[in-house]
Parts: sequence; structure tokens; C-alpha cells
Amino acid sequence: MWRVWLRASLVIAMLGVAAASGYHVFLTEQRIGQEREAAQAFTTLGWKLTVSLADLRAAQQAYVATGQDHGYWMDRATQQLDAVNDDLGKLSRLSTATGTIGALEEAAAAIDDLTRMDARARDHSAAGQDLMASDLIFTDGLELARNAARHVDSARSMEWVARDRATIAHRKSQGVALATAM
Repeated sequence: MWRVWLRASLVIAMLGVAAASGYHVFLTEQRIGQEREAAQAFTTLGWKLTVSLADLRAAQQAYVATGQDHGYWMDRATQQLDAVNDDLGKLSRLSTATGTIGALEEAAAAIDDLTRMDARARDHSAAGQDLMASDLIFTDGLELARNAARHVDSARSMEWVARDRATIAHRKSQGVALATAM
């Protein structure tokens, strides 16, 4: 009699451990899916920010070009600056790794410098000093935009690595749960 109850108790305990391990694997798989979606959203937004920086550069170059409507291109550059700052803020909210946050802060500093340079170029353009404005846009502006894009790319890479490490940790947790169930 004793052995029957002992056997039944062991079977129930093993089924409980197997069920708990299966549930843990299920929840962990959901977390992995969420990590993957967040990484994809971060990457997509990073690329969007890089394209917005390129569009900003094109608008800046156009408003110092001969024969172009300066007002239109200045408004377009202002819209692109707003889009860049908005996308950078979204990226900062999505970031999880400390290296990513640092890279995004560096990108923000480069974009702030680019904004100040743009204001100086507009002042020169308004004063009829298109050569000075062109010099700022084609030299300083190019370097600042490249610097910002480089930091965004670095942040995107660091975030991907951090999320990949989190996925590996989740997979290890699943392995431990499955080994426990065995």
C-alpha cells in the first residue's frame, strides 16, 4: 500500500515539474519574441533616423544652391530637423544597453551642433553671404551629419548585441527548465 502511494506521489510530482518547466519555456519564448520585436523596431527607427539625416543634408544644400527657393528649402530643413530630433527621442526611449544610451547622447550632441551650424548658415544666407553659408553647410555640416549618423549606427549595433545576449540568456534558461523536466 505504501509503495502505491509513494509511486503515485512521485508521478504527480514529476508531472508537476514537467508542467511547470513547460510553462516556463512558453513564457520565455514569449519574452524572446518581445525582445526580437523590440530589436527590429530599434533597427528600423535607427535606419529611419539615418535617412532623415540624409534628407536634412539635401535640404540644407538646396537652400544655398543657386536658383532654388530659399524659403521652401529652409522650411524643409526645419521639418527634417524636427523629424531627426523626434526619431532620436524615440530611439532613446527604446534603448536598453548603457553603450547604446551613450552613443545616442553623442548623436544628440552632434545633431545639436548641426542645428547651431544650420542657424549660422541661415543667418549668412539671409545677409546675402551665400558663399559663407555654403562653406558651413558643405564642410562643417557634412562632418557633423556624418558624425551623428556614425553614432546612430554604433547605437544600433550595440543595441542589437545587447538584445542578442538577452535572447541567449533566455535560451539558457529554457535549457535549464527542460533539463529539470527530464
